[in-house]
Amino acid sequence: MNTHFNKSILAILFCLGILFSPLTLAAEYGGGKGTAGEPYEIWTPEQMNTIGLNPADWGKHFKLMADIDMSIYTGTQYNIIGNLTTQFTGTFDGGGHVISNLTITAVSQDYVGLFGYVENGQIRNLGINNMNITGDDNVGGLVGFCAFGTITNSYTSGIFSGSNYVSGLLGYNYYSTIRSCYTAGTISGSQRVAGLVGLNQSGTITFCYATGSVDGLREVGGLVGYNFYGTIRSCYSTGTISGSWNVGCLVGLNESGTLTSCFWDIQTSTLTDGVGNEDPDPSGVMGKTTAQMKSLSTFPPAEWDFINVWGIIPNQTYPYLRTDWIADLNHDGKVDLADFEIFASQWLRQ
Repeated sequence: MNTHFNKSILAILFCLGILFSPLTLAAEYGGGKGTAGEPYEIWTPEQMNTIGLNPADWGKHFKLMADIDMSIYTGTQYNIIGNLTTQFTGTFDGGGHVISNLTITAVSQDYVGLFGYVENGQIRNLGINNMNITGDDNVGGLVGFCAFGTITNSYTSGIFSGSNYVSGLLGYNYYSTIRSCYTAGTISGSQRVAGLVGLNQSGTITFCYATGSVDGLREVGGLVGYNFYGTIRSCYSTGTISGSWNVGCLVGLNESGTLTSCFWDIQTSTLTDGVGNEDPDPSGVMGKTTAQMKSLSTFPPAEWDFINVWGIIPNQTYPYLRTDWIADLNHDGKVDLADFEIFASQWLRQ
């Protein structure tokens, strides 16, 4: 009897060991070990939503392996990754895939986005299409708040709303780097509201653009709402902007920030100022007509790399990011047949 009892205990312990082993935890995802060489694989909406349930994994590595539709999650059903208590410090590689149709309704919640709070983390190669997100402060389609992190080769489109520090990509940027990203959609809020970044505090933004409409009260910008000691280089905006104080087609309020070789469309924006608190605009901010924005000769070769970074179809498109997977030539937040038709019409001319 004792021998049988001991064997039963050992069997139970063995099962528990399997249940809570790293291999079993990895099964919550689609594979991988969470390391840089073998990141956790995300194949389904359920696996994506599982990340937010496991704060112990927020310092690990993830890779999206397929396009996923998140429409099964609405309201507060999606588990936001990273918060004020436990930040996401790992790496998320979108692999050139797209997350679509995610709705987050968190009216009284701060740090709202696909990722809520990122610190020293990296997000890259990710598209977010047709997102509908509502929060309070620090609201962004991709990230609500990012400190000392890196966001590259990513885009968002959809409807984004909140109170303060609201944008299509990143609500509050603190000493982080944003490179080769864009947003399209409708953004609304109160203070520090913008197409790409609500507040850029000592952050660096290069090779980015925003095409969405932005509506706020103060510090409202087509690209950045409030640029505080931040650096913005080789970027542009084309959206319709509205607000009451410190409203600019590119930047709402620029305080001790550096703006270099940046442009905005004077015909689509409906305003006359590129930077809301500076008159005239600083030399690094230039308003151009739509035709000029679609002309290669408008953009200085020293700051605008049309070999490795940017592409343009003269007289047809604004500059677009030259990557293997972002080809949104008509700037509607989608890569579809309409973009292919533009590409094909140009190719047939060759």
